[in-house]
Amino acid sequence: MSQKTADAVGDDRQAHREASTAYLGDVIASAEQDLKEYSQKFTEKMHQIEKHIQKVEETIDYLIAELTRGKQVDEMADPDHAEAATSAPTPDASPCC
Repeated sequence: MSQKTADAVGDDRQAHREASTAYLGDVIASAEQDLKEYSQKFTEKMHQIEKHIQKVEETIDYLIAELTRGKQVDEMADPDHAEAATSAPTPDASPCC
């Protein structure tokens, strides 16, 4: 192989190497940009989920408070019923015919 041919082959290899490096650089830059976008979307979704969970927890707390308040109102309205619910009936307390 002549020196000119060897130089031409070397130049082709160098050009191919540079083109491959540039292409890989573009692929990496594109992947980094995609990763940033996905990360941002993920963070936004997580924030939405956290807000939703907080609303659900607030709703549960509200419902528990309402149920507790309702039970207390029932007990105040019918103290015999509340007492009967908390104490077991005794056999000699039953009415006799």
